[in-house]
Amino acid sequence: MRELHEKIMNYVAYLISASGMLFSSLSSEQWYFISSTLLGVITIYLNFWHKRKMQKIAQEQGVFRNENTVE
Repeated sequence: MRELHEKIMNYVAYLISASGMLFSSLSSEQWYFISSTLLGVITIYLNFWHKRKMQKIAQEQGVFRNENTVE
């Protein structure tokens, strides 16, 4: 069990070291692009999550709205 723990910790340490080397070599423009992209993806995910939750609450209260039809 101890050997397995040490092996996992060695992999984690190697992963952290490799990611540190990668992140330290990025320019400010690359950091800006990566952070903007991640923020956009997180925002889209939260938007879909919120929409599903609100639709579930509305459906539980008996409110039905079909957003796929044109009125």
